[in-house]
Amino acid sequence: MKIQTDEVLGEIKGKIPTYKSGFDEDGFIIVCEKGLYIKTAGESVRAPYNYVKKITSGKEMPMGRVAVDMTVFDHLGSQYDLSFAITDTHLAALKKACGR
Repeated sequence: MKIQTDEVLGEIKGKIPTYKSGFDEDGFIIVCEKGLYIKTAGESVRAPYNYVKKITSGKEMPMGRVAVDMTVFDHLGSQYDLSFAITDTHLAALKKACGR
């Protein structure tokens, strides 16, 4: 089986779906060996783990999801303030991957 890789961030470890509300999937986060590829409605960014400035959880949402605010920087130093919902188990995995 061929290992999937991202040309910038290395081996792909997993994919986390993101939601606009409690129900509507609107993007994803690909967890890679060296960082995250985040694609949400309107934003697409590759961020190494040490460029993830914050991950904070907000209010709980239906179906075991939680609102998340995230600030990341890309390789050129541009800042992205992202808001989305993910499941609480995916939030724990995302924080672990980012060393938080």
